[in-house]
Amino acid sequence: QARVWRQLWPLPAFRVFLALLAWAALSLCWATLEKPFDGLAALLSVLAFVLGWHAFAANDADRIRSLLLATGLGLSLCALGFTIRYVVAPMPDGRIVGFGIIATANYAAMLMGAVALWLSQLDIPDRGWSVLRWVAVGFPLVFIALTQSRGTWLALIACVQLMPLWRPERTVRWLALGILTLAIVALVATAAGWTVLLERGTSLRPGLFAQAWQLVAAHPVIAV
Repeated sequence: QARVWRQLWPLPAFRVFLALLAWAALSLCWATLEKPFDGLAALLSVLAFVLGWHAFAANDADRIRSLLLATGLGLSLCALGFTIRYVVAPMPDGRIVGFGIIATANYAAMLMGAVALWLSQLDIPDRGWSVLRWVAVGFPLVFIALTQSRGTWLALIACVQLMPLWRPERTVRWLALGILTLAIVALVATAAGWTVLLERGTSLRPGLFAQAWQLVAAHPVIAV
């Protein structure tokens, strides 16, 4: 709607977002994709999400809370469904995945990590919904554990350690301490010969980063 554009256009962050979106769309012209229109559809869905969020929620805290809660509960049920499917028919590499854009273990873990974090941060005054929220947080966490995505594990640990800065409740502090203790135990066990964390080898990201810089050096404009 025109009203949404009028409200968003003056915001510098929105203009930067549009510039990045335009560059991503332009890069599809030389990308080697089997289905280029799928990439365009993904970009349009991102734009629709941003505009739809503002049109629906704007600065209404109650609407934002309701939307995040409903979305989080829905994705939590998806995590439960994926987990049941994984138990019945495990993947060949032993790592759980979702479907669509989260059909890879790492992407799926990142999404479910975000779900677990925003559900845990919501300020829900109703006790019943609050209890349901905490139950729902468990499903994405189990899913993340089954992805074996060590980067997501590390990111969650870091977030939980920082949570007491904006959520100083005693429960949050105890949660942060408990997670830190588990992380230290896992590191000590790994140093003592526990091989679970290293079974998939070391990360491929340094090699991928080096390859990316080689592409940038060879094609300074389009490689970006």
